[in-house]
Amino acid sequence: DAFGLPAENAAIKLKTNPAILIRRFSSNYKRQMNLIGTSYDWNREINSSAPEYYHWTQWIFVQLYNHWYDKRVDKACPIADLEAELREHGSTHLPLPLSEQRITADEWNGMTRQQQQDILTRFRLAYRGEAVVNWDPVDKTVIANEEVDAEGRAWRSGALVERKILKQWFFRISAYADRLEDDLDEVDWPNKIVAMQRNWVGRSEGAEVIFTTEQGSAIIVFTTRPDTLWGATFMVLAPEHPLVAEVTSTAQQAEVAAYIDAAKARPAAARTAADDKEKTGVFTGGYAINPVNNECIPIWIADYVLMDYGTGAIMAVPAHDERDFAFAQKFDLPIVPVVARPDDAAKSYVQAGTYTPDLPAKLRAAGYSFSEQDGALLVSLTGAQAATYAELVHEHLHSGWSDVMGSGWLAIFPEEVVPFESLEADQQITQRITLSFPEDEVETKAQPTYMRYLAQVPFYQDIIYHAEYGPLIHSGPLTGRPGETAKLIPSTGWRSVEPDSAA
Repeated sequence: DAFGLPAENAAIKLKTNPAILIRRFSSNYKRQMNLIGTSYDWNREINSSAPEYYHWTQWIFVQLYNHWYDKRVDKACPIADLEAELREHGSTHLPLPLSEQRITADEWNGMTRQQQQDILTRFRLAYRGEAVVNWDPVDKTVIANEEVDAEGRAWRSGALVERKILKQWFFRISAYADRLEDDLDEVDWPNKIVAMQRNWVGRSEGAEVIFTTEQGSAIIVFTTRPDTLWGATFMVLAPEHPLVAEVTSTAQQAEVAAYIDAAKARPAAARTAADDKEKTGVFTGGYAINPVNNECIPIWIADYVLMDYGTGAIMAVPAHDERDFAFAQKFDLPIVPVVARPDDAAKSYVQAGTYTPDLPAKLRAAGYSFSEQDGALLVSLTGAQAATYAELVHEHLHSGWSDVMGSGWLAIFPEEVVPFESLEADQQITQRITLSFPEDEVETKAQPTYMRYLAQVPFYQDIIYHAEYGPLIHSGPLTGRPGETAKLIPSTGWRSVEPDSAA
């Protein structure tokens, strides 16, 4: 396998013709193999740098370039057939993702040849496109993730690798993902190897969701959990995302630019490392509209989101994703639960000095399980008990506030019980808690979100967050339905997706 950059670099370094160098190296390589007693039938030798070999690899490339994968028949078809269909019917009958705009036959026929070619590029099995790559500034080439060490240096040159957006060729191998995955059931391979292959294929079923920016641009997000859409309280883009510049406000430009420069210096493996608990990010100053509830949510950039994985953008649902939860807590972003706990567990913490003396007796009489700690009441209950319990506490609360969390999600005040069900409710509850402090304590005790108050209570730590499926809550018309039915949300396009690979 001698047709690539290492051979070219060696030839440049030794100031010789790469074809001559490869012949010399190959001869020496075979001599060394024979010296150690390795037996090969050299009549079966194939050299990838030989014209009689790469003639066929180039022929294969041309076939891929001139074909597209038609999911209706599950095989590659000539691109000429696709052109004929577009001339006759437009894209009406094509199986397209939500993000792909449909066109009529008249619109296709009215396009310039270049416009038509741009559309065909989105279907070809071999195509040229822009992507974020690892750029070695010394060897002046793109290198694979495996060629970048833990410190972000290229293994050959030792240079710090840069993350750049460049045009390169891709093979749309994802079109064959279902066939690759299904055929693994037929091979007699060790389970470990089959598992590795399934992970490499990386098939993931989910929905494409379109969030619209203030400027009117579409940010496309792929999610495996459309059931949590009502809980998306912010978005995160990869620093390399093409819309970052557009959504960044004037006031945030310097901070965003500095963060992007820092992100370029970090290798992809370090950016997504599971043990990298200290997440970083910067607010762009821009906002997008959540399509299911029309809430205006902030757009951030963070280097744990990669441009070459998925769409380079995520919808953040901090109530039901551990990484998003930590990010939201760090940057004081709101958290709204939208999926009920499958175990229906709930807890309540009633602060010492905020309730009437007869409340413990009332709770015992009503059959609630609780313990007392330094005058505070630590109550364990179920979501089904939440509303009745909250009314009882409300009647005996004379100051401060209490909560039901885990299931039920209620903020309890002496005046009323407020459901914690939306961004608006989060702001209302947070403001009321802040106003309950004496004026001289506001600066030291006030928190920016309701969840920040809840996170301060040790009794809540094992119940404050969960990622399991469950009945939907605070989710508009889907409230009460099983989470799995959320794939039927009209504003999403449910499909199976896999990442393409660069050639």
